[in-house]
Amino acid sequence: MWRVLETIVALAAAAGSDGINPWGMLGCAVGYAAALLAVLDALADLRLARETVGTRLGPGHTLKFSSRITAAGITVVTAGVVLLIDENMMAFVSLTAFFIAALIWSLIVFARRPHKQ
Repeated sequence: MWRVLETIVALAAAAGSDGINPWGMLGCAVGYAAALLAVLDALADLRLARETVGTRLGPGHTLKFSSRITAAGITVVTAGVVLLIDENMMAFVSLTAFFIAALIWSLIVFARRPHKQ
């Protein structure tokens, strides 16, 4: 177990500031993925709530939806700032473009399918 930790610390130290930080990039990619899944999960819950309850949602559903969207937004902004601080523009642009494209696609699918009355 200690050998694994020593290896991880050695790799992190070797990454240093001489180039792209692979650990930071990996952490930010995980943050982007988690935020995307949170947004998609919130949209799915909103769709299910509308189909079950109707067009009017209660304060609990609204609070649940908005808290997930807010947490996802905080995660994406934080991960983006970390990537910009590390000067990793390729990862920042690609992850942000994928996140926005997936979000727009899911919103289009969400808006095109009518909900039950």
